[in-house]
Amino acid sequence: MRSHSIALLTLLLTLGGFGTVAFDAVAAEKKRTVHTENKCSISWTSQKAEASCASGTVTLYAPERVKGCKSDLKATVLSVVGSLVSVARSEGGMCAGAAHPYSFRLFEVYDLSNVKGKKAPKVSLYRYFDQAEVQRAIAADPYITKSKSDPDAECKYTLTGAEKSFAFHSLQGDQVWVRLGLSHGYEVCRGELTQIAVLLTPKSKELLAELKKAAADGRLMNQLAPNYK
Repeated sequence: MRSHSIALLTLLLTLGGFGTVAFDAVAAEKKRTVHTENKCSISWTSQKAEASCASGTVTLYAPERVKGCKSDLKATVLSVVGSLVSVARSEGGMCAGAAHPYSFRLFEVYDLSNVKGKKAPKVSLYRYFDQAEVQRAIAADPYITKSKSDPDAECKYTLTGAEKSFAFHSLQGDQVWVRLGLSHGYEVCRGELTQIAVLLTPKSKELLAELKKAAADGRLMNQLAPNYK
């Protein structure tokens, strides 16, 4: 009788609303961890990511608590190369008094070699690759080229800030496929994420060596998050 009562209670709680189901899913989610050659440990779930290094521990993402707002976060680590950690962040919600909900998706890249306090700085693709090469590769991307004739393209994505929204996807010889995550252009398209891939040559031999080490250790995007869309 007691086992039947427990089973019934569990069923009623589950059917009582999506909040219970979501809580159970998060509670059951397994934390993932990778270690880097610079002695950092990165651990994450879809709700929180932390990096622990000799210089300190930093939170890469976590739910933000803002008074008067209700929000939902879903994120993941995409690639870990040397001291660079790329994450994908998807967040949305509603704030009291707002005319409509907010929603955004983007990639962020943190440099763990320069941790100050509990923060790691975000970095630009131009620091590691020639700016002119990056811009040529973006302009030549088939999707970008085709979308020039699409009147809705400016709503779906923006290239503003694209150089700070990237992850290292896979190697091709001494070059790397870099995945760019382009956020929505206009608010009416909020929550859109457009991904494009560009093949680039690292400026330094050090980055190339770190990329090859990451590939060998399974820390590139095609290994950590091969199905991310």
